[in-house]
Amino acid sequence: MTPRNVAIVIENIAGKGGTERVASGLANALADDSGAQVTLFSLGGEPAFFPLTPAVTLRLLDDRAPFWPWRLAWTLRRERYDAIIIVSMGRLSVVMTPYLRLLCPDGRLLLSEHVSFQQYPWPMRWLKLLVYALADRVILLTQQDRARISRWIRPEKCLVIENVSPFASQPLDGSQRRNVALAIGRLTEQKGFDRLIDAWRQIARLAPSWQLLIVGDGPARPALQLQIAQAGLEHQVTLLPATQDVASYLPPGQRVPDDVAL
Repeated sequence: MTPRNVAIVIENIAGKGGTERVASGLANALADDSGAQVTLFSLGGEPAFFPLTPAVTLRLLDDRAPFWPWRLAWTLRRERYDAIIIVSMGRLSVVMTPYLRLLCPDGRLLLSEHVSFQQYPWPMRWLKLLVYALADRVILLTQQDRARISRWIRPEKCLVIENVSPFASQPLDGSQRRNVALAIGRLTEQKGFDRLIDAWRQIARLAPSWQLLIVGDGPARPALQLQIAQAGLEHQVTLLPATQDVASYLPPGQRVPDDVAL
């Protein structure tokens, strides 16, 4: 049986957020577990931050080049992919879907959306609905998003797949337990880390021994650091850089805690 030829397209696989982690994990699983021939196209032109299995082919493109959507669509058409998965934080699915429906009509088009539909302004929502209608499948993060768009997009076209945790389940060893809550994600406004820090002010009063570790990089870091200082939480809340090995931030023998917010 001929392996399926799958293309995954993302804006920048070098990013350190959950979207890039999911795209890397998806590519690895399709290549290793399903035996598919997987090519990962990244428009950022930089190597992947999260590890990729040798079975995944990474192709780095430049979205600053003239007519890059047209060139990418022609490449996907020429190489005859059975399925094309667009991993989008907003603009990528809107930009690429018309080109792909025109030039790759035989390939199944799956849009994997990683921003809540409710976050977009109304003009962007209408654009999203138009491209959703052109796709074969739309993958959303929440049932709420599926319900919101069901008036315009057939529910059977939409799938809800939550971001998976990369941490394997482990038996709890009470002797190693530490009062740590771990939050992981890109430091941007939409992630709501500012609200988490506000909530932690109450937790710090009720349970001062608990620590909050926020792991990630992003443009909101200076504002979050200032918010922590103004709330007097410097000893309870810590911002840590993004890493491939979150467990390295914990004491020796301490596993990744159960209280993980992704």
